[in-house]
Amino acid sequence: MWGKIFLVTTGLASLFYFLFPEQFDVFDTKGGDVLGIKKINAQVNKQTIETAILAYCLNENELPDSLNKLYEGYLDERIKIDLSSLFDYKQISDKDCKYHLDAN
Repeated sequence: MWGKIFLVTTGLASLFYFLFPEQFDVFDTKGGDVLGIKKINAQVNKQTIETAILAYCLNENELPDSLNKLYEGYLDERIKIDLSSLFDYKQISDKDCKYHLDAN
């Protein structure tokens, strides 16, 4: 019985977090990263961002000034994701498409 109560409670908490993540700001660990989800998300998506940087560099013959420029502001305006806050991005060489990318 206690197992079922635990499963139902944690399942409901997960559902509410999925539907209303802003309501969980009281559990903020640091810098707006509720329960560490942003940090985990950044680590999982790092390879995708690296691929997007390389594609941008090959198409435009230069590195983007910021990560949000990769999607021409689409993520900022529509989905409210700020890639610049999730990653530490530094250009090393535009000519060779060299950069440094780390998850914050």
